[in-house]
This record gives sequence, structure tokens and C-alpha cells, in this order.
Amino acid sequence: MYMRKALVLFFLTNTTLFAQQQDSIAVRYSKIISAKTLSKHLHVLASDKYEGRETGKKGQKMAAKYIAEQFKDAGIPPYKNNTYYEEFTLNEIVPKPVVLSVDGKFFHANKDYFNYPGESKQKIESNSVLFLGYGIQDEKYNDYANADVKDKVVMVLSGEPITKDSLSLITGNENASIWSGYYKTKSRKAKELGAKALLMVVDDIKAEVSENKHRIEAVRLELENKKTEMPTIFISRQLANYILRNDLSISTIEETISNTQKPLKIDTKTNVLIEIKNNINKVTSENVLGFIEGSDLKEQLIVVTAHYDHLGMESKKGIYNGADDDGSGTVAIINMAAAFERAKKEGNGPRRSMLFMTVSGEEKGLLCSS
Repeated sequence: MYMRKALVLFFLTNTTLFAQQQDSIAVRYSKIISAKTLSKHLHVLASDKYEGRETGKKGQKMAAKYIAEQFKDAGIPPYKNNTYYEEFTLNEIVPKPVVLSVDGKFFHANKDYFNYPGESKQKIESNSVLFLGYGIQDEKYNDYANADVKDKVVMVLSGEPITKDSLSLITGNENASIWSGYYKTKSRKAKELGAKALLMVVDDIKAEVSENKHRIEAVRLELENKKTEMPTIFISRQLANYILRNDLSISTIEETISNTQKPLKIDTKTNVLIEIKNNINKVTSENVLGFIEGSDLKEQLIVVTAHYDHLGMESKKGIYNGADDDGSGTVAIINMAAAFERAKKEGNGPRRSMLFMTVSGEEKGLLCSS
């Protein structure tokens, strides 16, 4: 009995001493990471000199070089002892307004309709437009029931069906469903079901264009992709009525769906031309990787990551320095890597291998960063 208690006491004492020893090691190396060193690196990366670190631009290249130099100075080897840089190529899309005509009549971009840049260069011709209410597929309300949209130009209303009492047919209360939020919910559904283009009717084109002008005109980066994307074009109520001119008007359709609480489908025989002619340039960028090999569990890998790119600069608004997004995360990676490398040199390295990975392209659509 006494022997058992003695063994338990011995085990607990030694376990506590071991934990304290481990804690003291962790505390010692954590002191390498300080507010002073974090601030030093952040004041470099977020300075005006780095021009907002926009992917593919001068500032981003400078930031990549700076991070690699910090890894090198700390003695951190590159991944697989090759290079600190993981280079990738992107398509820089300089937007041009989509060309849109209905029955030979050409409409005006950013007045009758607008689109966001990024769609693949393509020409779509169709002799019909399939109107499908709100473009929603839900258990409680389904515009796609008994509708084949494969290879068709589909037109839908923005928002969702509402009763006379201002209740959503989907949620059953005054709260909007996910279908009224981000437009890509409807775009993805139309694409998933095979549509070749989506025309989305919005209430106020002028207000939409004004609010999203920076997004409509912004240069966009995309990963090289041979697949042709389905374009989404936002059109005015007037243009929608022109497409439906031999059928019901948009106002009548909204009222009908609200009253009947049922979807409404119209297959209108209208000739539509959609042509996308964006200018595309090739841009290269880099992720920056430092690698510390583990000991007995080195085949297992822990990845610590943050993006170091930001929004760059604009002539009217100046430089977006990006100290917090994500300069702070980047300098944390630099300092953590230095701490783990010091620990390894002094015989206290990690059991598992560690990849310290700072990435670019995040601000341009989570490219090479997710």
C-alpha cells in the first residue's frame, strides 16, 4: 500500500517536473517573438515603399524578397532545400463591358446592364430566353421544377418571393433566405444545372453601378483555367420587359407569384447575343515558404500560413498599406519561424516538420491561398 503511494507520488512529481521543464523551454523561445521585432517587420511591409503589396506588382515582389531574406537570415532552409519561392501564373483580366443585344438591338453597358469582370472570352447566341421566376431551388419553393435549363440563357429576378404580408415563401417569416443575399448563390445553381448564361433582373441599375463601380472596373486576377465560365449579367427591369415584351411584364410576374405563391415559367422566343471580350495579360506571383524538418515524427507536417499581399494603391485613394490585413499575420509567421529554428539549433526542435507558408493572391479571390 505504502509502496503504491510512493510510486504514484514519484510519478506525479516527475511528471510535474517534466511539464515545468517543457513550459520553461517554451517560455524561453517565445521571448524571441516580441512586440519590438513584430513592429520592426510590420513597419517595413506596411510602409508606402511597398505600395500596398498588390499581387503581381512591384510591392508584392519586394515583400516576397523581404520575407525570404528574413527566413534566410534566421537560418531557416527553403522547402525541400530548393527555393523559398513557389511561383505561379495568373491571368490579369482588364475588363471590357459585355456586348449585349436582343433581337438585333444593342443595349448600353452600365446603363441597361452591367457585369463584373472575370468571365472567359466567349460568344453566346440563343434564339430563346427561359424566364424562371427568382431562380431558386428550395424544398418550399422551386423555380427549377420541371424546367430543363441545359445550354439555355436563363433570366431570373433578384431577391425572393414575398407574400402580401411581407413574409418570405422560403423562411416563412420576415427574414430573408440565403437566396436574397450574395448573387452567386443563384449563379452557382444555374451553372450547376447547365445554363450557359444568367440574366439577373435588378431594381435600380444606376444605383447598382454606382455602388459597385470599383468592382465593375477593377482589373481582376484569375488562375489559369481552360474551362469556359457561365457569365452572369445584371439587367434593368426595362431591358427585362423588352425581352418579355410579348408576354407578362416584370411587375405582373412579381404580383402573380406573390398571389399564387407558386413559381412561374416563361419560354420566350427572343434572339440574344452575349459577347465577352476581356483583355488578358499573364502575371506571375509567388508564395514564400520556409521549412523546418522535425525529428521522430518528421513525416507529419504542420503548416502555418498567412497571406502577405494586399490591395495595392489607387490614384484617388492612395496606398492601401494592409498592416492588419494581413501584414500582422505575415510578421507573426516570420517571428514564429525564427523561434522554432533557434529551438532546433539548440536541440529543442519540433518533433513534426513545420512549413511556414506566406502566400499571395488572397485579395484577388483567395487565389493560391486556400
